[in-house]
Amino acid sequence: GVDAAEVIHTKILQIVHDYPPEGIAGTELHTKALSWELSRKHEVTVFAGWPQVCYGADVAPTYVSQDGVSVFRVATKISPKAFKKDMSNSRVESSFMKILSQYKPDIVHIQHLQGLGIGLLGIISEIDVPYIVSLHDFWYICPRVQMVYLDGSICDMSDEARCARCLARRRFRAPRMMVKGQLKDRTKSMRAALNKACAILAPSGFIRTRYLNWMICSSKILLLPEGIDIPKTVQRNEGKNVLTFGYVGTIAPSKGVHLIVDAFKHLPPGKAALRIWGSGEDEYLAELKQMADGCDVSFEGRFPMGEIGYVMSGIDVLVVGSTWPEIFSVVAHEAFASGVPVVAPNIGVFPEIINDGNGALFTAGDVKSLSAVLSKITRSSTELDMMKKSIIRPKSMTKYAEEIMEIYVGCIGGKVD
Repeated sequence: GVDAAEVIHTKILQIVHDYPPEGIAGTELHTKALSWELSRKHEVTVFAGWPQVCYGADVAPTYVSQDGVSVFRVATKISPKAFKKDMSNSRVESSFMKILSQYKPDIVHIQHLQGLGIGLLGIISEIDVPYIVSLHDFWYICPRVQMVYLDGSICDMSDEARCARCLARRRFRAPRMMVKGQLKDRTKSMRAALNKACAILAPSGFIRTRYLNWMICSSKILLLPEGIDIPKTVQRNEGKNVLTFGYVGTIAPSKGVHLIVDAFKHLPPGKAALRIWGSGEDEYLAELKQMADGCDVSFEGRFPMGEIGYVMSGIDVLVVGSTWPEIFSVVAHEAFASGVPVVAPNIGVFPEIINDGNGALFTAGDVKSLSAVLSKITRSSTELDMMKKSIIRPKSMTKYAEEIMEIYVGCIGGKVD
C-alpha cells in the first residue's frame, strides 16, 4: 500500500446530494464526519446539493464554512420524477465548473449524485482529475434508490422493462416505452461513469455483489466497511427491572417500525419496554401510537447530534426493522460501539455484521419471527449477557479516514492496491 502519512497536503473535493444541517440522513452525516476528519491534515471542500430550497427560484450557489470545511451548496431537485436530472443538470454543472477551476482538487470523492447528475463525472474526466465513488445505496441502478417496488416488495435485480413498469405507475405521465428508453440511456451512462472511476468503495459485501452482478468491473470495487464517530461513553443504568428495547432512526414504513411495535405487543406485560427515537410523517406516527396504545411504548422524538451515546445508554437491545436491504447501518454500528446488541432482519448487510452472538436475526417482514427473537431475549438474562460479551468495537472514523487517504494517494499516483 501507499503510505498516506507521506502526503503533506492534498486538496480533496467531496460531492454529495445534500448536507447538514438540512440533510441529516446517513450519507450526509457520513460525508460531514469524513470531511472533518480529513480536514485535520488536508484541505477539504464539499460541493453539495440543496434540495430544501425552491429549485425554480433564482438561488445563487451559497458558500459556508463548517468546522474548517468549505461547503458550496447549489439548489437541486430530488425526485424519481426528475430522474432526467440524474443524467445531466446544466444548472448544477455550470456551478460545478466554477468550483473546479477555483479549487483545482487533487482528488474528487463522489458520495452521492442524486439531483446533481452524473454529468459532473464527465467534467471531472475532462480535466484529468481522478475520482472515486462510494456506494451508499442503489441509486446508480435504480431511480427509486432502494430497489423496492411501490407495493413494498424487494426487487432482486433491475432490467429496463421491469423498471419502466415500476416507474410508469403513478410516477410518470409518459408512456411506458418512453420511460424504458430513458432508463436504457440512464443505465448505459451510469455503468460507463462508474467504470471510469479510479476506485469504487463498497461498505458491505452485499452491495459489492449487487454492483458486480450489474456489470461493474470487479477490480474497481473495493470492500471497505465505513467508520463511525464513536459515541461518547455514558454511564448505563444497570438497575432497571425492565428490559428496554429501542429503535433509533427515521420513523417510516420502509424502516419497519410498525413491525417492531406489533412484535413487541406479543411480549408478556411488564417484562419489557420499547423506546422509539426519531421523527417521521405525522400520519404514520399516529398509526404507530394507536397500535402501541396500552403497551409500555414511548415515542422520544428527535435528539441532538452528538447525543447518540446518551440514547444508547438507555437501551438494552437495539431493534432494526427495515423491510428493504440496508447497505451498512450506521445505527447498528453505533449500538455495537456502545456495547448494545442488535436485532435485525436477515437481509442486506445484517447477516454480515450480526454473527458470533453479538445479536440476533429474524425473518425480514415477519412479525412472528421478530416477536420470537424478542421473547427469547426477554426470558433469559443470560442470553443478553452473552450477546454483550460477543460485541466487537467497530472501526472509528479516524481509522476509516486513514484508509480512505491511502486510496486517494494511490489514485493520485496512478495505482490503487
